[in-house]
Amino acid sequence: MDCFIRTFDPLADPTYKLTKSDRLIMLRSGLTHSEFQFSARYRGVSASATMADKCRCVRFKMIDYSKHPERWKTQVVHLSDAQEDAIIEEARILADFNYLLGGERFSAWGAIYYGPAARKYDLAGVVVCNILPCRLIRSNGKWYWCSEFVCHLIQVAYPDFNGHPDTQTPETLYNEWEAYSNAA
Repeated sequence: MDCFIRTFDPLADPTYKLTKSDRLIMLRSGLTHSEFQFSARYRGVSASATMADKCRCVRFKMIDYSKHPERWKTQVVHLSDAQEDAIIEEARILADFNYLLGGERFSAWGAIYYGPAARKYDLAGVVVCNILPCRLIRSNGKWYWCSEFVCHLIQVAYPDFNGHPDTQTPETLYNEWEAYSNAA
């Protein structure tokens, strides 16, 4: 099945108002957010780590990318069903969400899914590892930012893809997946 990396390009839509977070991230990356979108087998739900949505953690979200298609750069990730199942299981563990409990299904656009023990968003890691011009420390191994998390998920299916998720910005992830998938 085909899954997707969705990367937010805030400058692609002249009607989009840049946020403070966009401006900060854009010091090092022209793209500002990464999502991993699962196939129709999982209703196209996306997974990422985010400060938005009031969760400040790893979460699943039903995103209607057709609302503002110009804002999202899309890359295909070819996966077998077994690879996709392994990735969603990893994301489910990190989001602390059992999507099968009580018949829960990914459903309404905008719905957000995560549990109380979801891995936290690594704001300090983003700043000291990706926004400052020099790397001061390594990121927190138990917390994630968006592009680090998406890279980690890709590595579940493609272990040889980029050995350093904690160095990823949305732009470097986009460029590195482009090069990797074109070489395959």
